[in-house]
Amino acid sequence: MKFRALEPGDVKTIMVQEKQGHALLYLDDDYEKDLLQSAYTVVGEHDGEIMVIFGVTEMWQGRAQAWALLSRQAGKHLKAITVRARSLLDAAPFRRIEAQCDFNFPQADRWLKMLGFQFEGVAEKFNPDGSSAKLWARLK
Repeated sequence: MKFRALEPGDVKTIMVQEKQGHALLYLDDDYEKDLLQSAYTVVGEHDGEIMVIFGVTEMWQGRAQAWALLSRQAGKHLKAITVRARSLLDAAPFRRIEAQCDFNFPQADRWLKMLGFQFEGVAEKFNPDGSSAKLWARLK
């Protein structure tokens, strides 16, 4: 796998897992441009397929939002992806990094725990479609 900075067009290229398909509805070209400064792409070495796009976006000093889009093929590489993502989170200059996932997505719960996040609660009607989300945070 190759880790690199997010490039224009990456968001349109990733074949996200089914549970994250709705996220692409809200990531237009302008939003992707905003992410270019703080996001990474994981690409398969042999086929060039985008496995993961992830980043940490500053909300204000000391607080940030972590996010990720995972492809359907990311699972077999998740251990290596997790090690790298956790390293980037460890190095981030924020006291608090937040993340959220859909309420009925246990795979996301497991991955957030692997990344060092702790469950904080449930937010009703959190997502743009009105569904609930689980809130997680990682504190330094």
